[in-house]
Amino acid sequence: MINRYVIGIVGGPGTGKDTIARLLPEVLHESVEILSFSRLIIDEYCAPLGIEPTHTNLQFIGNAIRPEWIHERIYQKIEKSTAKYFVIPSIRREEDFLFVRSFPKHLLIAVETASEKAYARMKERNEKPNEDKLTWEEYLVLCNAPIDQEVPKLRKQADITIENNGTLEELKQKLQEVLAQI
Repeated sequence: MINRYVIGIVGGPGTGKDTIARLLPEVLHESVEILSFSRLIIDEYCAPLGIEPTHTNLQFIGNAIRPEWIHERIYQKIEKSTAKYFVIPSIRREEDFLFVRSFPKHLLIAVETASEKAYARMKERNEKPNEDKLTWEEYLVLCNAPIDQEVPKLRKQADITIENNGTLEELKQKLQEVLAQI
C-alpha cells in the first residue's frame, strides 16, 4: 500500500469540494495533487468520444462505470506521483469512501453548504457547459441523481465537517484550523 496522505471530500453539487481542493496546497504548504473522478471521466471518456462534459453526462457515465476501474486509475496516478498529499474532491459512493479509507494516512472531509448558496455558486462559476443557465429545478435533479444518493449518509461518516456558507477567506481559515491537527 502506498504511504501517502489521501484526503477525500464528500458533498453535493456546488458545495465547494473543488474550491477546498484548490486551497489545500496553500493551507498545507506542501505539494498536493488533485485527483478528481470527474476529471478522469472527462479526460478518458468525454474528450475522446466527443461527449459534452455536462453534469448530467458526467453523472450518467460515473454511475455506469465500475468504481473499481476508477479507483485503480487513481491509485496508479498516486503511485507515479511525487506529491506528498492527494485530494479526491468527488467522493459520492460508499466504494469511494472505502477507497480513501484504504490508505494508511487519510482524511475524509464533508462539506455542507446551504442549497440556495450552492446553486448560486454553480451558476456564477459556470464551470461546466450551460451551468449559468441552470434552473433551481435542474439543480434539485442534480442533487438527487443516482450517483449522489449516498452523499448525505457519507457526510455523516466523514472525519470532519466544514460548513461553507461564508467567504473564501472564512473557508480558508476553517481549513487551516482543521488541517493543523493532521
